[in-house]
Amino acid sequence: MSGWLSELVEVRPSQRHGLGVFAVTDIPAGTVWWSADLSDTITISRTQFETFASSASSPATDALMGGIQEYSIYLAALDLMVFIPDNGRYVNHSEDPNSGAAVDGTELRSVALRDIAAGEEIVEDYGTYDHCPWQGIAPEFHDVTAAPGLMISFR
Repeated sequence: MSGWLSELVEVRPSQRHGLGVFAVTDIPAGTVWWSADLSDTITISRTQFETFASSASSPATDALMGGIQEYSIYLAALDLMVFIPDNGRYVNHSEDPNSGAAVDGTELRSVALRDIAAGEEIVEDYGTYDHCPWQGIAPEFHDVTAAPGLMISFR
């Protein structure tokens, strides 16, 4: 299995932040509801990120940098930022998560930590994600309490 499981989840407006991921059917604890191999994502190395962050700024490059930081997860073991190109990027933060992110080799996945009811928003605790030490990372990338705007879905 790889990618977005549309028979289990959908994206719709969230009261937490912008868009969110919601269960369309009951999802039992332990169910993998999203997965992707690194080859299915857009990986960004430290050198690429820092070169882009230090280059000349324009509205388009600023929007791209914001999008990269909003919809990426940092993997310390690989020293890579991974941009999630599918709808999995819309998972919002909660300190009371019902889903957890896991990495197994080159496979990323999100797993239900408990039974998730149909209609419930799927949320993960961003505080459990790896901290990115790179130069040029916006402080909001690590601040799970930041106001909407640069709040990220995965980091």
